[in-house]
Amino acid sequence: MVSINVYKIPPKLCPCGRKFAVIPEGKFGPFYRCPRCGETASIDDIDLLKAVVPDQRTCAKCGQPMKYLRTETAAFLACSAYPECDYHLKF
Repeated sequence: MVSINVYKIPPKLCPCGRKFAVIPEGKFGPFYRCPRCGETASIDDIDLLKAVVPDQRTCAKCGQPMKYLRTETAAFLACSAYPECDYHLKF
């Protein structure tokens, strides 16, 4: 399971003018939600990787950097050396 430091995710404003809240757990990982109007927004992949706990940014098997991947049903961090290394962490 991926560990996220939500305080490292940069703030973002909702179109209604209020600051989004960060929801740390969702089907596709963390996301933004407005406490006033309920609008949601995704967090940029780069910002999301910066918020991942440092020891999870590299592959535990081979030491290569991890990358964020999203499918139709889930989101996870996967080793960038795939297919040689199949290590991954789910959100």
